[in-house]
This record gives sequence, C-alpha cells and structure tokens, in this order.
Amino acid sequence: MSHIEFAATDNQLKASNPKHSVWVSANAGSGKTHVLVERVMRLLLSGVEPASILCITYTKAAAAEMWSRLFERLGAWTNLDDPALALSLQSLGEDGNDGALRVRARQLFTRALETPGGLKIQTIHAFCEKLLHLFPVEAGLAPGFSVMDERRELELQTQAIAFVLNRAEREQNSPEAKASAALTERLNQENFHSLVLDFVDAIRKANPDLLNLSQENYELVLSAGLGVSHVRMADVEAELNTVDKAAYLHHAKLLEPTGKHDRFIPSEKMAEIAHSDEPASLLQNFYLTEKGVERGALISVKTASAMPATLDFINAEKARVFDLIKLRNTWEIITQSGNAFLLAKEILHHISAEKQRRGLYDFADLITKAASLLSNVSATQWVLKKLDEGINHILLDEAQDTSPDQWRIVRRLADEFFAGAGAGQKQNRSVFVVGDQKQSIFSFQGADAKGFAQTRDQLLQQTQGQMQTVELTTSYRSTTTVLAAVDKRFNQAALRDLGIVDVAERGHTAQRKQQGVVELWPPQGEDDAPEPDSWERPVDRPPTTSANHVLAEKISTTVASWLSQTKPRQLRGQDRLVEPGDILILFQTRSPLYRMVLAQLRQKGVPVAGADRLKLLNSLIVQDLLVLLGWLLLPQDDHALAVILKSPLLPEPLSEEQLFTLCHNRSAPLYTLITGANGAYLKSLQNKALKDSPFQILADILTHSRLQIAMRLGAEALEASSALVDLALDYEVEHGLSLFGFLSWFSATETTLKRDMDKAKGDVRLMTVHGAKGLEAKIVILADATSVKQPFRSKPSVITLPKG
Repeated sequence: MSHIEFAATDNQLKASNPKHSVWVSANAGSGKTHVLVERVMRLLLSGVEPASILCITYTKAAAAEMWSRLFERLGAWTNLDDPALALSLQSLGEDGNDGALRVRARQLFTRALETPGGLKIQTIHAFCEKLLHLFPVEAGLAPGFSVMDERRELELQTQAIAFVLNRAEREQNSPEAKASAALTERLNQENFHSLVLDFVDAIRKANPDLLNLSQENYELVLSAGLGVSHVRMADVEAELNTVDKAAYLHHAKLLEPTGKHDRFIPSEKMAEIAHSDEPASLLQNFYLTEKGVERGALISVKTASAMPATLDFINAEKARVFDLIKLRNTWEIITQSGNAFLLAKEILHHISAEKQRRGLYDFADLITKAASLLSNVSATQWVLKKLDEGINHILLDEAQDTSPDQWRIVRRLADEFFAGAGAGQKQNRSVFVVGDQKQSIFSFQGADAKGFAQTRDQLLQQTQGQMQTVELTTSYRSTTTVLAAVDKRFNQAALRDLGIVDVAERGHTAQRKQQGVVELWPPQGEDDAPEPDSWERPVDRPPTTSANHVLAEKISTTVASWLSQTKPRQLRGQDRLVEPGDILILFQTRSPLYRMVLAQLRQKGVPVAGADRLKLLNSLIVQDLLVLLGWLLLPQDDHALAVILKSPLLPEPLSEEQLFTLCHNRSAPLYTLITGANGAYLKSLQNKALKDSPFQILADILTHSRLQIAMRLGAEALEASSALVDLALDYEVEHGLSLFGFLSWFSATETTLKRDMDKAKGDVRLMTVHGAKGLEAKIVILADATSVKQPFRSKPSVITLPKG
C-alpha cells in the first residue's frame, strides 16, 4: 500500500469511528459518501438501533445514492463466508475474528429492512416535513398539511399577483393602486413583473420581520442603509431648482463672444438656466450626458485659460449638480423600491393566507417552521425530549450547503446530546459532519460557506474537545494533473476572494495513477467572415459569426471527432475508446451557448441526453399533444389538424408534400378529407373525448404513439410527454375532469421537468454546474469558463440589507 493510500485510509477510519463525534473537511472526490456509509455500518455493528440513526443530506439523489450503497454493502455480507467477511470487517477497522460480530454483520441487512419507517436517510426537507407532521399544533400548522411542488408554488404565486393587481385596479385610491401606477409609468410589463417577483423572492429569503414594516418605514430603513437618511427627496429637488442666477448671467455674458461658431454654446445654455424658474432638467442636460455621466470640458482650453474664474464656476456647479442628481436617483430607487415592496408584501400576505386556508406549505416553509419549533424551547421542550429519546446519532452530509436556518435545526438536535439528561449518555451518542467550503455553490438557496467554519467552532467548544477534526485530501476520482490545475487556480488568495478564509494550506493528492490532461482554449471572439445578408434568415437567430455560435461549432466538432468511426480517440490512460457517456459539458447557466451546443451536437449525430431542465411548454411533443387536445374540443380548427397530421402522434404521419397536396384548394373541411388509419384513429379519439378524462385520453394517445415519439424525438420527448400525463392526473385530483379546464390550467403556468442525468450515462451530458454536483465523467468541458455570470435579460435588481 502506497503512502498516499495509507494516509487516506487512516483518516477515513478515524472519520468513520462511531466512538467519537467527528467534523470532516473533505476535498472533492475524497470519499465523503464512502466514509459516511461506513460510519453507519460501524454504528450498526456496535449494536446501535437503526431507528436511532439520522442521516441528513442535501438532495434526494444523494440520499438515494447513500441508501443504495449501504444496502449493497449490507446485502453482500449475508453471502460472504467467514474468511471473506472477516477481511471486510477488518477493512472497516473492526475485529474480523470476532464470531459474534460476524453473526451480527449477517443480520444487519434484515434488521435494516425491518426497521419501522426504514432507516432515516433523508434530505433536510424530508426530515422537517416528518417532524412538522408529528407536531403540527406546536408548530402552528394545520394538521394533515401538504407540501407544494414547484408548479403549485408558481400557480399560487401567479394567482396572488393577479389578485393584488386586480384589487388595485378596482380600488384606484388604495396604496397598492398608487404603487402599481408609479411602477408601470417607468417599467414595461415584463420588467414590472420581474421586479415584483424579485422583491417577493428577496423578502422570503430576508428577515421575516420585513413583512411587519409599513412602506414608509421600509423606505426609512432603506435610506439609512444607503446613507441618505439625512436628506429628503423634496430638499434635493428644491436645491436642484435653486441657482445663482446673477452668477450664471455674468459668466454667460463673458462667454458670449467665445462660442459663436460652436455647436454647443455654453453662453446660451447658461443664460437659459438663469432665466428658468425650474432649471433642474436644464442643469442635468448641460452638465451630464444622456447616460448620466459628467460631461468633459464644456469650454475650450483657450477660453478656460483666459477665464479661470468661469472655469472654476462651471466645475463647481457640475460637481454640485452631479451630486444632487445622484441623491435624486438614489431617492427614486428608494421610492420605487418602496412601491415594489408594498406590492410584494401584499402578494406574500395573500399567498400566506391561501396556504393557511388550503393547508399547503412550500420547502422554505418547512425549514423555517421546523427551525422555529426547535428554537422555542419553553413551548416545545417536550418535543425536543421526544426527539432526543429517538435519535442518538446525527450524520450531516454536504454541510457546506447548509443554510443558517438549517444549521439552527441541526444545532438544536445536537444540543440535547450534550445538555440535561442527554449529557449522561454522551458516550453512546455522536455527531458526524462532513463538507468542504470550496464546494459551497448553493448560496442562492441560502447556503453560507462561512457558516461551515463558525458552526464547527461552536460544536468543538460545546463538546469540550470531544469532537475530533479530520481532513480528507486524497482524491479517488481525479488525476494529479487535473488536481494540480485546480490547486493553482484556487490558491489561498482566490479562496479569500470568495469569502472562504478558514481553509488550511492544503492541496490535493491523487490516488489514481492514470494520465490526465488540462487543455485551455483561447477565448473565442467574433468570426471575421462576413455574415450572409439573407432576408429569409429569422431576425431572432444569432448570426453564425457570433462568438457563441463559433464556440458551439468548435465544441461540437471536437466532441464529434472524438466519437467518429473513422478516427476514434482513445481514452487517455485506458485501453478503450472514448464513449459518449464519458463526456460532460458544463455551463454556468442555461444560456444561448448552452442551447447552441445542444443543437450542434444533435445536428452532427452525437448521442446527447438533452437538457437537464426541460420547460414542458417549450417541448415539441407537449406542444403537439396540447394542439391535439385543443382540436378535440374544436374539430373545425384546420390549422390545428394540419399540425397534428405531421406529428408522431398519428399512426401514419404526413410529409410536408403530402400535407400540401391534401390541403391545397380543398373544397371541404380538412377533417372530412382524412381517411385510412389516421381518420379512424382521430374518430376514436373524438369518441373518447366525449366520455373520458384528460388523463385517460393522454394515456391512450401515448400508448399508441410511444414508439414513434421515441424514434423521432428521443428519450427527452418521452419524459416530457409522460410528465404531461402525470400532471393531467394531478389536475383531476384537484380540479375535476374538464378537458378545457386542464388545457387552461396547464398553459397558465410553466412547468419545468428536472431530468436525472445520472441515468443518461450512455450519452453526452450538458448540464449547469449546480445541476451536475455529485456527478462524474472522464472528460469534462467547461464551455463558458471565461464569462462573468450575468442575467440574460435586463431586469431591476433588489438591494438586500443586512439583518438587524
């Protein structure tokens, strides 16, 4: 065993030792899940009841992976003979020669399966949901509440926005009506909704006490935070409209002979300012550009040299006006933010009331309510006691992505281990935390990388040295070359720039001996070749000379060459060729470049798994299905029927030429001209529409067309169509059996399908960095590594202030 292998194994054994509480800082690929699973196995081997172990991880996929690994290992023990089982136990750091231990090891698989409710390997949200279902009254929730999915959240949010805006339109003198009118004067419809939604989202994530503020008090808080509370908007306007008229006329008179031949004549502008009763706009136009930037020299160098007093006056006035306009713009932001805050506040109040009325809560509510429940010690001490009696070992995975509220939950659970009656059992109880600050990428969901080190220090102090710290630095996933590049990029200075200041001076080491390579491409600029000017080219299609298009072409061509039949590429360090499943292409966001690369790969015949997030309303097969359902309601719609005739939903789809021949110069409705298999099938669907539910109709359509959909549009289309069927069933449970109602309901709110790309191992995968967390690939392409992450549409931003 090499030195690297021995060091890594020794640290892993320390981390998995169930006799101690352990805080593990682990680099990527260093076996975090492996250690966590082995710790659970060693806890079970030591006689711990499966029901007393709580494993909390960040995603359902991670929980499923942990569950799968654990049961695979435990299941394997049932079939091993004594020598093999002894070796397996020794690899865990246990006494493989202990016969009783071997007997217990063979029983663990059955014990785990027979545990009531199963082993507690779950996400933090699942744990909170179960906790709140056990103690709904104490948490202030309706017993039997339900958790909303993303679509239902969006649906409720859309309804709340419509309710508040419709009320504002009816009550013209209400504060909401005035706020809405003030915003719509300055924003188009898209930016108006974006701003309000941004405020709704920001208030949800900020201090909940914000909802108790009035609009006036919110503006006061904002003005204090921006450092302008010492002055009011009216004072700024008054000062902007106050000028020394005599001084302006004096300097205008002096400048009059110097600017007769200039297009921009300072003397005339200054005289106009002096004679105006409200010169604010004239001052702004004189001293500032249209973009709000201070103008350069307003008089020539020769004139400035001859009239230094005039130059000093102009410069002083320019600085004064510029400062005043900045103040005015700041107060404009504060005022309009107050308007948006008021609307967002009313929307959130309506959402809250509707959730309470319907007994519905979202994932953020689960965390907030559970944290409040466990923090209110005086009211819920017995809740903590009951939980304390049932949980003796807590294991927290991906701790760097834990939000402050989630940390509150974990700390309150751990508090009972080291306080009161629980302190007497501390030898039989443990806390295990594993994470890596450098992998904290979910700040938009509340994750706080700095909180990782702070919580560690608090637990170390709380346990009075009982908790051990372990570092796992050896990577079992990557190679030395790749890791060296990562360490070079993410040095201590870079980590401090990211706000990660408590990371030891440690790099990566690699256990694998395979060759690795890091290839850097030069930044891609615009193509110099002229773009053909064709009137047929769609106006919204990026030119083929754009940097994104050229880069997408380069990436797709490179990938296609690796997989070509003529000159296939061998996988570096391995005795086999590159396969599509070896390639993972990462993006910061699902940008135009993301869509271009996807399209180019498909065009070149590269097996590609498709998008990891799929908006159902944008899916071609979903659009075809919606058109078909719409036609069943209105058979006279010839255009809808023409669309259907070309889709893979019919037994015999028509080509463009066949459809033209059928439709051109027709003398009767299109439906009457459809014969054969297509005609019979459409007739049967019309009969079903008279008596069957939307779910039954869609299920029947997909039963007949699934093979054609797969052949023509691929697995992605099958997943999208199946998701539509599931939503039809959800609609029937909630709203009834109306086909028209289902079409209206589905079209009103966008639904995003999250696809499991870990199952698409045989295809090239395109994902965002966030979506790819935890996945592996032999070849990883960072497609947009040089770009700064920016929103792809211009929309106002929300200023967030620190709590308190």
